Amino acid sequence: MKKAIKLPQKAIDILSVYWCYLGVPLDEINFLHFGNMLDMYITRRAVIPHHTSHEISMTFMERFYELGGEAWFNCRAEEFLFDGDHICGVKTSLGTVECKQVLANINPDIIYAKMMPKELVPEREKKLSAARNHNYSARMFVCYFALNKTAEELGIKDYTVFFPGTSDTRKEFESFRHIDTNEFTILLCYNTLIPDFSPEGTCVCSFTSMFGPDDWNDVKPEDYFKLKDKIAKKCLKTMKEKYGVDIEPYIEEVEIATPMTFARYLGTPEGSTYGYDLGGWDAMLARMMQIPEEFPIKGLRHIGAASFRGDGYSSTWINGDMCAAMACSELKEGGNK
Repeated sequence: MKKAIKLPQKAIDILSVYWCYLGVPLDEINFLHFGNMLDMYITRRAVIPHHTSHEISMTFMERFYELGGEAWFNCRAEEFLFDGDHICGVKTSLGTVECKQVLANINPDIIYAKMMPKELVPEREKKLSAARNHNYSARMFVCYFALNKTAEELGIKDYTVFFPGTSDTRKEFESFRHIDTNEFTILLCYNTLIPDFSPEGTCVCSFTSMFGPDDWNDVKPEDYFKLKDKIAKKCLKTMKEKYGVDIEPYIEEVEIATPMTFARYLGTPEGSTYGYDLGGWDAMLARMMQIPEEFPIKGLRHIGAASFRGDGYSSTWINGDMCAAMACSELKEGGNK
């Protein structure tokens, strides 16, 4: 980017902080993809819902109900059913649903390996699964701290603060390989923009870090809780040293989520929340250019972070919206009978 448009290094260092939202360092990410993300932040601006991003999801659900939709919660999709090579239903933990079109917020590796007859999996998808990588740096670690002081009393003025270990995104990416070398974290203090986020006289802060799979795959059960506490304390130390605020004496409650937590609750391989790596040959633009090939099973489309636009709230919503439009179009045309 620096060589192409002659940005000064300081400007690159400032703009590059957003690389973590894609999980691909600047020397590898497609410039169009990264530039599009920056443009959305600068021209359309970020939005902080009053009840966090979950409020948007619930607003979608309210509208879905208004339009006559039906949702089953605490219900697990277990198997896709076929009539020949056409999908005809979904077997769930609450019974079987007959259908002609399915939008699955499930990683394709899981769909093809565990949820459909192996003889129906196209050869291309087998090769693609072997070639694609789950985004290396997207094993999330998040810790939440409920504090018995207000943000103002603590001296916290910012909603979001990035604490990178280095401005070199390649070095930062490589540091994610090992728990002990990772210095990266993002601080959020919700009450700075949402005063009533927590009871009066309190505030809530969270820290988010990202890791590769190397060390996490070797964590022993007996070391798991000690490791969670170790990383959480490191986040607190980073905030104290780089932001000048020590919140540790005011902690009332703590909740910590690790890559194992995300794997368990979301069903994402190794807890990788960003889907497939968006670098090199498998970038967003390449996927967008061959959308029909991304969905070779008639009537079945995968949505979410592993779909063609990759990760991020807005990207996954667009993924779902476009896939829903394709499915509706096929239904109107009488497709997948």
